[in-house]
Amino acid sequence: MTDNEILLHLQDRALTGDSNAWRDLWLLAWEVEKRIFRGEIKKKRLYTYRQDVDVLALDAVSIVLMRYKKSYKSGKKWLVRKNYISTLKSACIQTLYHRTKSQKCEQLAIAYMKEGMALNDALTFAKRAIEAGGK
Repeated sequence: MTDNEILLHLQDRALTGDSNAWRDLWLLAWEVEKRIFRGEIKKKRLYTYRQDVDVLALDAVSIVLMRYKKSYKSGKKWLVRKNYISTLKSACIQTLYHRTKSQKCEQLAIAYMKEGMALNDALTFAKRAIEAGGK
């Protein structure tokens, strides 16, 4: 069986309430996501640490797997129907290249602090720059 077939099978079992399948789904999805990240990093020649890949992969898996909980609260059932690997790849792209305003603000504030600016001033300037549409 391929990883995609195993993930789809684990998803079916997890949605019926099998806690062991839910754990196995998280673990296998995390392993697959790490492989996807390593491939994307190598392809795009991005610089990152090995520990960062683990954390980024966990963030991406969380994006995918937490949709189950959100969908059941809202009454709309969400699940992957055909290609789990493609769904994980989309989460990888989202995690690597899309940042929230708070993440942009934090990164800009760190850059200001490296230039010698005080923490409070750096946060204030970063927040204003993000709100104005800069960076």
